[in-house]
Amino acid sequence: RAVFDRVERLPPGSKVWISFDFDPAMAPEIGPMANAVTRHCMAKEHKVVFMSIWGTGPGLLRTTLDDVVRVEFPDRKEGTEWANLGYKAGNQGVLNVIVTDLRKMYPADINNVSLDSLPVLDGIRSCKDFDLIIALGGGFPGPKEWVLYVGDPGDVPVVAGAAAVSSPQLYPYYPKQLRGILGGIKGAAEYE
Repeated sequence: RAVFDRVERLPPGSKVWISFDFDPAMAPEIGPMANAVTRHCMAKEHKVVFMSIWGTGPGLLRTTLDDVVRVEFPDRKEGTEWANLGYKAGNQGVLNVIVTDLRKMYPADINNVSLDSLPVLDGIRSCKDFDLIIALGGGFPGPKEWVLYVGDPGDVPVVAGAAAVSSPQLYPYYPKQLRGILGGIKGAAEYE
């Protein structure tokens, strides 16, 4: 409920970052929540930036983009209302950089288009400029690292979607450091 309410209360045009940090083994649990939060953000007309710090994330992200964004929201333009930054290796090192300087780690999106030419990233210098970060994952690095390396030092609200087996590790961070948690397929179903 806290994740849903957080997305719902943001005014249209808010900047939301969604990170796909999971693999095919976690996809049955996290894929439905990824689709649900993406659908919700698009329906609320938020500006959404997608990425992954897992090598398996881009393929799963592509599924959400193809099945949800391009089918249900064909009027939402890539580069203007949403962007896909793709995968970046480096685990929490990536997070340490993008919390202060996004372009140092991501000079271009997945299509090799300069971030400076993407209207969806106008006024965005770092993760601190986002209204909400949605960290989807269940391993390392995952939602916990988003809290430790971006949410806390950048004072950015973070919500998480995690595999059921790893959700209990996130409970100590709720409600202060994590503003909401979707736990496993049950969390995905409740969100839907």
